[in-house]
Amino acid sequence: MGMTVGLAVFVSGILATTLARVFADEFKAWMPWVAERFVRKAVAGLPEDQRERFGEEWRSHLNEIPGEIGKLVVAFGFIFAAWKMSSILKIEHSRGWVRDGLKRTVDVSFSVAGLFLLAPLLLAFATLIKLDSPGPILSRRLRIGLNGRQFYCYKLRTQTVINGVPKVTNIGRFLRKYSCDELPELLNVLRGDMTLVGPRPGTPEFHRFLNGAMPGSQERNAVKPGITGWAQVNGFRGETADVALMNKRIQLDLWYINNWSFWLDLWIMARTCVVVLRPRNAY
Repeated sequence: MGMTVGLAVFVSGILATTLARVFADEFKAWMPWVAERFVRKAVAGLPEDQRERFGEEWRSHLNEIPGEIGKLVVAFGFIFAAWKMSSILKIEHSRGWVRDGLKRTVDVSFSVAGLFLLAPLLLAFATLIKLDSPGPILSRRLRIGLNGRQFYCYKLRTQTVINGVPKVTNIGRFLRKYSCDELPELLNVLRGDMTLVGPRPGTPEFHRFLNGAMPGSQERNAVKPGITGWAQVNGFRGETADVALMNKRIQLDLWYINNWSFWLDLWIMARTCVVVLRPRNAY
């Protein structure tokens, strides 16, 4: 009887050990598949424009984790991380809609009011431009706007061509001194090409130079260009030929983008009214 029980225990032990090894091998073989399913589940919970990026990053990170169990635990953690990220991104997206809607409302309201109130002054400038030199009242200049899109920026004409050489007119010199030549840019604001407050728009050539000389300057294209901006009320009006000063101007633009608020826009617009009365570095 005792031998029978002992034999049964011995056989059971062998069977249990064999089955444990079989299940362990199967579990080990299935774990990479399960981990991949966790990653796919996590990636599917992200916004569509973020899926490819985080899918690659998470899979690369997973390959660095030692042990199959560790990989499984980390992959499962990605699901929770994706849920948290998705919630944050949705909040930021809704805030972006509120910010853009508020900014657009201010742009349209102030532009319409400005064009109405400044109509007599614009009419006087238009008359002086026609009397001063032949040519159109408005000039169009190609500029780079939101997301690198090109558009034509409207200005009061301040130059004429004499013997094939561009010359600043008498009225043009006054208009540039007090930045009055930029008043027609209110039309660009109404069209949606520009905003009241933002980085000043640059030429295609200027943007190509910045992209090569100052990495990170492309972030300025993440917002619409403005008639005035944080850099302008801090002494950077007009052209900036010095590279060091140009970099400082870019940093001021980036600071504005990262610290935007409705009240900051109002302060910049109020400050602009003071700055233009004390002309400095205008062209």
